[in-house]
Amino acid sequence: MKTRDGLEKLEDPRTDTEYFWVSHYTYLAENGYQLRPRYRPGWVPSWLGAPGPLRLSTFEDWHLPIPSPIVIDAIRIEDGFAVALKRVPVATQELSALRFLSLDPVTQSPLNHTVPLLQVLPVPGDSEAITVMPKLREFMWPYFHCRREVLECLRQIIEGVGFMHSLGICHGDACTYNFMMDATEVCPRGFHYAFPQSIDGTGDNLVTKPRCQCQVRYYIIDFETSQQFSCDRDYALRQVDDTRCDIPFSPELAEANIIAKVPYNPFRLDVFNIGATFQLICEDYFGQLDELQPFLGWLAAQEPSARPRLEDAMKELLVFIASRSEEWLDFPTTRIYLCSVTGKRYENSTQFEKILDHYTTTRNSS
Repeated sequence: MKTRDGLEKLEDPRTDTEYFWVSHYTYLAENGYQLRPRYRPGWVPSWLGAPGPLRLSTFEDWHLPIPSPIVIDAIRIEDGFAVALKRVPVATQELSALRFLSLDPVTQSPLNHTVPLLQVLPVPGDSEAITVMPKLREFMWPYFHCRREVLECLRQIIEGVGFMHSLGICHGDACTYNFMMDATEVCPRGFHYAFPQSIDGTGDNLVTKPRCQCQVRYYIIDFETSQQFSCDRDYALRQVDDTRCDIPFSPELAEANIIAKVPYNPFRLDVFNIGATFQLICEDYFGQLDELQPFLGWLAAQEPSARPRLEDAMKELLVFIASRSEEWLDFPTTRIYLCSVTGKRYENSTQFEKILDHYTTTRNSS
């Protein structure tokens, strides 16, 4: 497979989307942000000429951005602060929502869990801008250490989306990939943005602390599906055409409703998505969080009108937490890996991967 400059893929594995960052490396440096070596003009991969056999994942510059090349990490040159840069079309709701939620006094509220907007850089000669935000980490990993951690995460998510709702703003896609955490204390030696199980991108060497021993703040990102309404939330309606959601099984997004273009209440969809997201998390812990299921089922009720406003959900969640003993809250949780091949459950990811590799090798050799 050839790249645009004619080199073999191993010699230049960068995608076409990544070349945007290569072409703007100097512009970003002039504005105070340094990208990783992979994006420097004239970059030569560090594995070329290295003695074999090669394990490419041990080379820092092998790793491409995840989950999407439109978001990339960088270092603020003046103080070494780690940031994330995102390409955003200028004429979209995302940029205006981020700017609004970053204004005083909105940004000063402790209820505001919107990712901080540090700067907006125009892209010369383009209809896009580059937003600068702190580098955050996906909120589900490292896995939850105890029930208290799950409940605190849920509390902050409800608080943050509820704050948006109080301002008449729906998120539109309030689910797994749009919830992040500040992992400064959870990963005390840092983490590699494109290889998050690593400190520096050279191996599985991440160092972590349980969240219950840290101060962890959760954030909400990606506002391209957000919308602000001037009417009462209970009467807000949105066309299904405007919906792009990573949780596709809400009643609002049923195939019949999509075909008929049935309008829906986007605030109630946010409530459903939060409940459904944490229901999926509970499934990974096989029975260890069952007491939380009635509350999550309330949020994810099939009938939209049966779902609570998030301020009411918060009250009930706090009552639930207060009713639990310290022993119950601190009870250790273990993520369980369900192997579709053997049908067995494994508490250790390494054991699970070995079993899966064994069955895959056996099948391929037969």
